[in-house]
Amino acid sequence: MKYILIFGLLAVYFLNFTNACGSKVEPPEEPDCCVGHDGETTAPSEYPESDSPAGGPSSNPNAAVCYFYRDSNCLVCSKGADSQKCCTKPGTGNDDEIGGPTPKKEYLIGQFRRNWVSWRLVDWHNLYPKKNDNSGYWPYNVPNEDGRSLIGLHPGSVTQGCVTVTDDTCWDAINEIVSNGYMTYTGTITSNYDGFLYVI
Repeated sequence: MKYILIFGLLAVYFLNFTNACGSKVEPPEEPDCCVGHDGETTAPSEYPESDSPAGGPSSNPNAAVCYFYRDSNCLVCSKGADSQKCCTKPGTGNDDEIGGPTPKKEYLIGQFRRNWVSWRLVDWHNLYPKKNDNSGYWPYNVPNEDGRSLIGLHPGSVTQGCVTVTDDTCWDAINEIVSNGYMTYTGTITSNYDGFLYVI
């Protein structure tokens, strides 16, 4: 009996320890904003892979693929059999205004980092928009054809036109999927990325 009790205590301790150290995040239930939106692991018809400078998901099988349904503020990210849906903070104004909605384009998703925002570190993925002439992708800090730059994928309750996930638990789940993606593209300052984001 004593050994059973010790084993049980050790099991509880181990489970708590692994959760605290970043084990697989339990995904939350499907949010209302994403009802009817499933995402894909392939490029949408609006963005044919023949127009993608990086070749799209079929040329990058280890990449994460995210669909951002802008009208319903739903983000769906997938990699392999894993998928997660999250609601986002809507932008306001026009596509060419800072704080406006994330412009409808194909983006490369930068690798995970932490960015200083309002004097605190925030989980962050830079987003690199595809150029309209399909010749490559805009650097993170260079204004694109819409006059927009510094667009990111991150959690929070305030947005300046980024893809901003509002629920922390949902962010943890979706960030785990995105951060497990990997692809390379030569043509911008950074050559390693986590995947593709399609704003539709």
